[in-house]
Amino acid sequence: ICQQKVEVWNWLTSAYVLFDSRNVTTTDLPLRLSLDPAQFMSSTGEVRVRGSYFGHENSSRFDVKIDEINAHAVAEKGA
Repeated sequence: ICQQKVEVWNWLTSAYVLFDSRNVTTTDLPLRLSLDPAQFMSSTGEVRVRGSYFGHENSSRFDVKIDEINAHAVAEKGA
């Protein structure tokens, strides 16, 4: 079993913040992040996301392939 961790860069604290941790599957896993744009978007609109992957201690090798990342900024109603 492979574990994944998804983190987003916080521009105010200059550090990555954990947003999701789960077992990896062979299917697409949509991940919806509700976050404050003031913290996680730079003044130029840049967003940094990183994924980390960890194999089972008995696994000698595993491959991780990411073929697409989509990001959409949507204002919440009343914001």
